[in-house]
Amino acid sequence: MLGLLVFSLLFVAASSLFYRAEAAAFPLVFGATWEYSEFTEAFRNYLYSRNPLFAYLFVALALVLVALLVREIIRTRRDAGIEESISPAGNKTDDNGDKPVQRRAWARVQSSLDCYFVISRESAEDTGSGSTHTPKAKLRGVILDISGGGCKIATPHQLQVGDELELFLELEPRRRWALKCQVVRVEKQANDDQMYAGIMFKDISEAVRDQIISWTFKHQQSLLEGQRRLAEGRCLRCGKPLSEAMRQESVFCSKCERVQKRDRREYSFS
Repeated sequence: MLGLLVFSLLFVAASSLFYRAEAAAFPLVFGATWEYSEFTEAFRNYLYSRNPLFAYLFVALALVLVALLVREIIRTRRDAGIEESISPAGNKTDDNGDKPVQRRAWARVQSSLDCYFVISRESAEDTGSGSTHTPKAKLRGVILDISGGGCKIATPHQLQVGDELELFLELEPRRRWALKCQVVRVEKQANDDQMYAGIMFKDISEAVRDQIISWTFKHQQSLLEGQRRLAEGRCLRCGKPLSEAMRQESVFCSKCERVQKRDRREYSFS
């Protein structure tokens, strides 16, 4: 209703302005006997005295449209700049069959985040071979890298391509999500009890995706800053210059080393 009202006001204003503009261009046709300059001056005074609201409305609408256009351009360029293939773009055959898997390309950032997940629906292979997972059991893993399209996790629990997961993710305090995911790739290295799985986010809202991408940008900047501090011989945590002797022992100053030891935790899987 509001949109219809605004459209009606614009239509009336445009019609009125078009009529007077046409009269200004062809004064004799509209019965005007005064000079052109007199008519245009009168028309200008009429607009300022009678229709200031329309002028303000046009300016406001123009500013809103420009702001929306700039926002869309920035978002498009950002998405284009961060796109990097997780795997070749487009349809790709999965590891255990001929079924194509559609994958969107996003920039991946390395991490070491604790996560929990629940296998909400196992693949046909798990069902046929008999699964050892307790139904709805909360399993633990570590996120090795993450992007706006998915992540890679390490876990001692067996996963198969096609498993559907509910991933509980906490990137920052008070920012937690329960994301629907699907396993699209699994890796198992020799002499390693860990399972490495490529996870694709499913049915994720653009708002949540934007928050994940924003976190990856900040995390990437932190990684680059850490590399710069290491190259300059500074404390990795606070940036304080380290002596030559301290550089041989640690990448932290004495104060930050104590903080790190206090906050350090070992990853244990259940």
